[in-house]
Amino acid sequence: MRSFLNNTFRPSQTDPRLQAQNTQHGRTSRTAATASSSRSVNNPSTRMVQDFAKLSGKNLRANVLLNSDDNSVPIHHKSPSALLKAIDDNISNTAREWGMPKHEVEAMLGSSKRINEPVCGVTANNVMKLFLDTDHFSYAFEHGRTMSLPQLQQQLANLPAHKHFILRVNDAGLGHAYVIDLPASAKPARDAFLYQSDLGDGATRPLRLDDWMSKKASHPVSLNDINRHFMNMSQGRVDPDHIAKLFDVDSNPKMLRPERLDLRKNHGFNFQLSEYDPANLERNVSAIKTRCG
Repeated sequence: MRSFLNNTFRPSQTDPRLQAQNTQHGRTSRTAATASSSRSVNNPSTRMVQDFAKLSGKNLRANVLLNSDDNSVPIHHKSPSALLKAIDDNISNTAREWGMPKHEVEAMLGSSKRINEPVCGVTANNVMKLFLDTDHFSYAFEHGRTMSLPQLQQQLANLPAHKHFILRVNDAGLGHAYVIDLPASAKPARDAFLYQSDLGDGATRPLRLDDWMSKKASHPVSLNDINRHFMNMSQGRVDPDHIAKLFDVDSNPKMLRPERLDLRKNHGFNFQLSEYDPANLERNVSAIKTRCG
């Protein structure tokens, strides 16, 4: 098992480099963003992910599943005990190789005895596994079928209303990976729900999965807003208000560091869209609760 990084959650701080060009405009934009995201929806699949996020935020056995980067095994088949032991063995072996006390190695690499926050891509992969893994299939990002932005836009415009879909996004310009849940809907405009965590190394601030899921994940975003972000990034347009509306837990553009956007990667999207069965998601989360109890 690959060693943990020291993913201690860092309190977010206002970045003084981001100055509002117009104070009144900024206040109006934040008010509009807050108003647009104030409607919470009782979406069953979001509740399932919330349950997993809450458990992984306080239970070491669930937390090690959130941090696991082994995609060869279905998430509900993984043994938390074996994963925790692998971490301890790795720490012991590394301490011997480096000639250092174990507690100093744990301070650098992480520990099986504390809650760790994974990088955004590992969170995205394991959320996908919650939705898609079965007894006979294990989702692996590296083996998924990817599509371009035009291909994705065509797919999104023609989603069957009675089917559920999950979208994993590698957003190279933002330096981020996240998941968008598209549950079945008879509405003309389907609700979308964004799931993410963030270590805060890019343009957006540190964020734990549990914090996002409990505070903002149940507030749907429109497919138009998501597509607008994709188009902005692909065309090299920076819109801090819109990025904050989608990705900041308080929809606050002042918490962004837009200078960290990499617009040289403005075509660097990787999309994987899959249909899912809500009953399968519920089975997986229930199995994890049993294993981690």
